[in-house]
Amino acid sequence: LIERYYQRHYVNIDREEFDKWLESLVPPTVDIVRGSIYRSHVVHKEFVKIRFSKGIEDYEVKVKMIIGADGAFSKVRRTSFPNQNVPKKYVAVQEWFETSQNVNYYGAIFDREITDFYSWIIPKENFLIVGSALLPNKDVHKKFELLKLKLKDYGFELNKSIRKNGAYILRPQAVNQIQIGSGRIGLIGEAAGFISPSSAEGLSYAFKSALALSNALSEGIESWQDLYKKNTAKLRRNIILKNLKSPFMYNTILRKFVMKSGLK
Repeated sequence: LIERYYQRHYVNIDREEFDKWLESLVPPTVDIVRGSIYRSHVVHKEFVKIRFSKGIEDYEVKVKMIIGADGAFSKVRRTSFPNQNVPKKYVAVQEWFETSQNVNYYGAIFDREITDFYSWIIPKENFLIVGSALLPNKDVHKKFELLKLKLKDYGFELNKSIRKNGAYILRPQAVNQIQIGSGRIGLIGEAAGFISPSSAEGLSYAFKSALALSNALSEGIESWQDLYKKNTAKLRRNIILKNLKSPFMYNTILRKFVMKSGLK
């Protein structure tokens, strides 16, 4: 076991309140349909017909373009580009525990008995979040329980579980796994494959790719694809660099060398 503390600066936010704040920035000219579920879309020459549901009702709308911002398991991407090379998938499981412990740091845990990616602990006021990016197979539950058992043995209070959830996350290992879309279909954020392959951080990639697409579309819907690709070139280079960095985090021998050397 090797343990090191590194100075890093993160913003620890209330995600629900942050999302509400982001929504408050949407101009009143934009219609927001809360509680709706995207079902399908059909691309026509001059428009896209989108079908969605809310409650027991189904609706159809015609739009100039559909933008998939629906995350790692993007239905827009899967139905529009079924033969596209996709990044490696993981299941991110998180469980919230009420705790009286004073944990004042974000913890990253590298344990190949759990996963070939990493696990984490995040303090949130009176709660401690335990999470892990796990390979999507029958052992997901067993691996997560093993992680919690090891953390308990290490001294963490994980007795009062408040809630538990999970979602797919991607780990792009090559830029040809990124799909920005084409024609009247655009993709941003993790739906496109923009996410850090070393840390699984995705918010900054989502914001940057959304801005890149917005700037491309402002030049015209006919020529957006080439401009969007140009605007996201830096993001693709960043993913290449993150993949070059990954062996020093996930290869056991290299990681031990880095941690013992004191490199940051």
